[in-house]
Amino acid sequence: MSERRPDDALRYWELAWSMAPTYQKLAEYLKREYLIRGMDSFASGKVDQALVYWEKALEVDPQDARATSYILRARTQQSRTREIMSGGR
Repeated sequence: MSERRPDDALRYWELAWSMAPTYQKLAEYLKREYLIRGMDSFASGKVDQALVYWEKALEVDPQDARATSYILRARTQQSRTREIMSGGR
């Protein structure tokens, strides 16, 4: 991450977490990156992609209230979008 290669860093964190999920602050870094990427995706209108990131954050920390809240918000947004697209039927 310090070398400004966030995608590579995320892949390494995911690999390391799969082998040693309790290693130092790895879960914290991984969860934070998923939450940030989810927010970026949501802000860009990519709700489905945001949900994927936030669900991954919950895999890392099933008790994370932010991820749970973001997921609920995104699902509400999806429902509203479907309703608008169907003409309110």
